[in-house]
Amino acid sequence: MEVRFSEDRRLSGCRLALLMLEDPRVSPTSFAFERLEKKVFSSVRARHTPQSLREHALLASFRKLFWQFDMDPTKVRVSSEALLRRVLGDENLWRVNSAVDAVNLVSVETGLPISLWDAERVRLPIEVRAARKGEVFHQRGDGRIACQGTELVVSDAEKILTLGFASTDSELSAVTADTENAIVAVYGTSAVSHEELHKAVQRIKELLEQHTRGSVTILGVFPGPSEGAR
Repeated sequence: MEVRFSEDRRLSGCRLALLMLEDPRVSPTSFAFERLEKKVFSSVRARHTPQSLREHALLASFRKLFWQFDMDPTKVRVSSEALLRRVLGDENLWRVNSAVDAVNLVSVETGLPISLWDAERVRLPIEVRAARKGEVFHQRGDGRIACQGTELVVSDAEKILTLGFASTDSELSAVTADTENAIVAVYGTSAVSHEELHKAVQRIKELLEQHTRGSVTILGVFPGPSEGAR
């Protein structure tokens, strides 16, 4: 898997962990998953409040990264924070399918943003970079967004896959019931320890194999630029 980070010092310490999900059964959420979800929600609500999220170290590191790319994280939320706020507001996660729901639950558990892309709709290489002015992002469910040229994005050779690091994924690479293989991306900043990233990757592998019956391969952790980047 070829992954590139632009040589931008703002990305120093960032990492992207990738997994491949092969031959999943992408289906509606099961009762077994809903039982697990309730346990996770109970634990999260015991540990966090909407106010405590403001001091959450991992979330703060992603918010800082967003600000560095002129993205207001109170308007374009880090995906894991948006999910946590939903749970803390006594709401369930959005019901999408067994694959998306599983990675969203891990995101709630760990506080780390996670993306999921249909592998057949991704044209390598994957690149983490600033958007180009006027470049169009096809936001899932909300139409097209014309980038200002400052936003942080994850792209393939043809299009933006994800806005931010990460906020929301593209409709053009969404996982559906027809998906044969999927790529999972877990995002890390310098505030995310190797152990935290490793635990998230292992948890994703566990839940996807259990709830989609697919096979998960860990592709590796891809580092961003060194401190000496311009």
